[in-house]
Amino acid sequence: MKEKSQIIKIIQKDKLNEENKKELISILKKLPIEGLISLIGNDFKQHTKKYVKWGWDYDIAVKKLMLNNFLKKMKSGETLKISNNKVMINYNLLLNPEKFIKIENNNIRKIYIKLKEMGFKSVKEIEEYLGASFKDPLYYGSVMKEADFFRLKELLGENEIKLLFNSTNIPHEIRVGYHKKIELNDDDDIAELIAIMLGDGSLGLDGSEISIALNNVDDEKYVKYVRELLSDIFQGIHIREKDVQDSKGYVLIINSKAVHHALVSKGLIPGDKIQNQVDVPNWIFYNINLIMRGLKGLFDTDGSIQVAKKNKSLVLSFSNASKPLVVSFKKMCNLLGIQTGKVNGPYIYEDKGFKSESKNYMVTIEAKEQVKKFLEKVKPEKLKEPYRYYWLGLNLLILGTPIYVKREIEQTIEKFKVQNDIKKFQYSKRNTIFLIKLCKEKLKNILPSKNFTFLKSLIDFEIKKALTLNPYGGIHLKNQEDIILRMPSGIRDFICSLVYNILSKYKGINREETLSILIKEILKSNKNKLINALKTSRFNIALKKYFKSLILLLEKIIANLNNSETISPTRLANDSMLNLPFGRKVIERIINHLKNDFPEGFNTYN
Repeated sequence: MKEKSQIIKIIQKDKLNEENKKELISILKKLPIEGLISLIGNDFKQHTKKYVKWGWDYDIAVKKLMLNNFLKKMKSGETLKISNNKVMINYNLLLNPEKFIKIENNNIRKIYIKLKEMGFKSVKEIEEYLGASFKDPLYYGSVMKEADFFRLKELLGENEIKLLFNSTNIPHEIRVGYHKKIELNDDDDIAELIAIMLGDGSLGLDGSEISIALNNVDDEKYVKYVRELLSDIFQGIHIREKDVQDSKGYVLIINSKAVHHALVSKGLIPGDKIQNQVDVPNWIFYNINLIMRGLKGLFDTDGSIQVAKKNKSLVLSFSNASKPLVVSFKKMCNLLGIQTGKVNGPYIYEDKGFKSESKNYMVTIEAKEQVKKFLEKVKPEKLKEPYRYYWLGLNLLILGTPIYVKREIEQTIEKFKVQNDIKKFQYSKRNTIFLIKLCKEKLKNILPSKNFTFLKSLIDFEIKKALTLNPYGGIHLKNQEDIILRMPSGIRDFICSLVYNILSKYKGINREETLSILIKEILKSNKNKLINALKTSRFNIALKKYFKSLILLLEKIIANLNNSETISPTRLANDSMLNLPFGRKVIERIINHLKNDFPEGFNTYN
């Protein structure tokens, strides 16, 4: 590894200057405390005690601080006493840890008897031949080094092994550290765990520590989910749990060389994920199920669900400081037929708590159809978190309330933010509990019952509505009025082209005749959602009003064309005789569309 050669190069110098120390700290801070003590020695062990007792010993910023203070204590020109051999061991064992062999007691006794038959008179004589202990495995059930096991096999020979065990090998168990070597398959659970590790996990450079940092307050259910996933995959392995002092942080920790090696073998890279610019291992792209579970792990750790106020819908996003990981998230979505936005960034993200900043990249899923598809296929735990579910539902509910109620709610939220020193009112368990209480108080007309079950049914309805596709192609009506509030530009352009053709072909016809021909043309088209809207009574009335406005506008535009007059969107928007339901920008877009669609007849607008 690159870091290994850098450390060796620095420690070989007779004296360390400030630049050397800075470079050394940048590398050594990636190692766990145990690894640093192993490299630097007892002086550093004593130095770390006051930091370790904080409970922050896993944090890079704290390790950087303790290393910096330790190096400052060194006398001018003094160097660290780290042997090349120790550096080599610390890095080389990550990908290829030392393995040990465990042979069952009855089998090791069979081997001992056979060796005595072959002429070995004592255990000591066997040990002299092997160059290793045979007494410990024989009498105490101890493990032996892999190299010693191979020598034992050579000593017995293939024929004797076959006669003893009816096999070409001695029955044994491979161990990495204290645990049996773990072989992970390319299955769904492993794909999700690898993705969780890429998001919120960390692999120590000591070759044994694995940690996942979560939020046990706002995502309590997810902490339980991850703990159970770890327990199912690594059965019998102890999972240590640790609260992060003065925060919502909660860390699940496993200290096992076997687990560490198993995760590395599936494509994870130990050390700093940002510096390593980690990515999704290739095997997760092998099939659809692996992709779905991989996406689930990524989204549940570094994903976000927000309410889009403009469309009263849900928007999904995924952000991470590793650009390859964000690119892979987009690629995985596309492989499932889920359309995303482009990868944006980098954005500077500042973590004031840890006094650090990083460059984050982001990709979003905004179209309602794509959001629904993602949630149905991936089934993230994030939406199943009860308080987050209520948070989203309540925010959607508030958007549909009368303006005066909405303002009262907003004013109360502003007071709450000031009282609790909150800059941004975003999802948390505390904020959700406050919002539930506020909505019960302010939405008395909407909530005839303060029963919690009734509120839950309203929230279920709001979430369902936010994910329900508009059967009318995105055409929306104004509340309680037969007026078009929003018309998608694609449908509007299609109607404008039809009207322009009709007015150009049938000169001198009145507006009612133009409207009748227009509706016939639409019904013959393949615009099924527009046709559905036309066949719905309330939409039919609103659409006819909208069509008449477009006919009136295009009549005026064509008149200007025939008179070789310059067309002014601003003048048309302000024309009281037209009384159009849209403004200058929409008129400008209509004119630009017509100019592109009919360039020969449409040449007086510049």
